[in-house]
Amino acid sequence: MLWPSFFAIRIRHFFIPYFVGRAGKAGKLLRTAFRALLLNIGDSYMSSRLTREMVKVIQADATNVRGQRNVIDGEAELLKGFEFNSNARLGGTLYAPFTTGIDRAAGTLIVDIPPFVPVNMVAAPAGAKHLRKIRLQ
Repeated sequence: MLWPSFFAIRIRHFFIPYFVGRAGKAGKLLRTAFRALLLNIGDSYMSSRLTREMVKVIQADATNVRGQRNVIDGEAELLKGFEFNSNARLGGTLYAPFTTGIDRAAGTLIVDIPPFVPVNMVAAPAGAKHLRKIRLQ
């Protein structure tokens, strides 16, 4: 006779590929959206770290039942603080205060950085001569 815990373990292992597959697709979509910015800054483990965080977002979906959970209904706020390059963290380079916001209804992500003095608020690498701000539309 099989124990009830055996079935619970089998069901859990049955749904894991769905979480990881959906998380991988969502991570790829996010990486594709930021491809122009990520060409020179991503580390070799960025994809796996992003997939791991996307799994957490999917698991936070309280709207859908297991097996049908997705990123849209999950908590995208769990991605706050994600570093695309773990070797060069943004918080270790940019000391200027900034705010972020996600507007799900409009489908926008806003990062607001007020004016600042770069000499005081940016820790530039040795030999750097320029600072560039990129605006995405």
